[in-house]
Amino acid sequence: MNSVVCKGALATALMPLLMIPAVVSAGEFTIEVGGFYAKTDSSFNARSRVDELQEQIDLQLDFEKDLKLEEEELLPYFKLNYAFNDRHYVYFDYKRLHRSATSQGSIEPFEFDYDGDTYIVDGSAELTSSMNVDISRIGYGYKFFNGERLDLGISLGLHVMYFEVGFEGQIEVCDQGDNSLGCAQSDPDNSVFSDVTAPLPDIGLSADFDLTEHWTINTHAQYFHIKIDNIEGEMIDLHAGLKYQFVEDWHLNFGWRYYDVTVDDNRDNGGLDVGYQFQGPMLILGATF
Repeated sequence: MNSVVCKGALATALMPLLMIPAVVSAGEFTIEVGGFYAKTDSSFNARSRVDELQEQIDLQLDFEKDLKLEEEELLPYFKLNYAFNDRHYVYFDYKRLHRSATSQGSIEPFEFDYDGDTYIVDGSAELTSSMNVDISRIGYGYKFFNGERLDLGISLGLHVMYFEVGFEGQIEVCDQGDNSLGCAQSDPDNSVFSDVTAPLPDIGLSADFDLTEHWTINTHAQYFHIKIDNIEGEMIDLHAGLKYQFVEDWHLNFGWRYYDVTVDDNRDNGGLDVGYQFQGPMLILGATF
């Protein structure tokens, strides 16, 4: 198993945390837990198998339509927020989506390169596919406008995304370093798992508007695109919600989340190119202390 970590991106994104004032008044912790019912669209770049004319075409395999992974699923959500005062705060949140499915005869054979080898997957036979995604978000926020009912803020942070794509079934392995060796024999228990850890710095804007004493509209939008060496990534994170403060230190948040990320790992010895998108309603319970 092989992972790629962009240390430069990590250092860049964490620099804003060092800019927080050293002396601040006692703040507040907020913990939120919940989930959202997400409709997911994920894909994987591959190639068709070489035909009789020695030709290939590029493929974009759809994990939901082609490989039968669940398209709609409930995702867990966790967030920790610490507000130093009315303007400065730091946050961390985490969400995950782990899926697997077994199909037979759903697609034609395909191949992809990873870690110096070419893997040829017989999609016409029984094939177990998996895609695991873990997303963590950490950052610093500053409310540059703090009005009586309206707050506007900016945030700088880091999305750390871990992708793992796996296939188990009839798989041939070809060594790219020596074409004369051909491919290894298919093994019904053969499997291949490829993964990439992608830290993507992000910059965002947020807005909160108090409708009444108990009801607040909250939104945020975050975006970043980065290319370091042979790794390129893009991230879009949008949220709109309605918060209800039903008692002094407890609240509910009803919202809608949209998330879109692409990671292209174009190393010379073969990497992982994936696209991942989900959107859907979310319900969160939070407590402040």
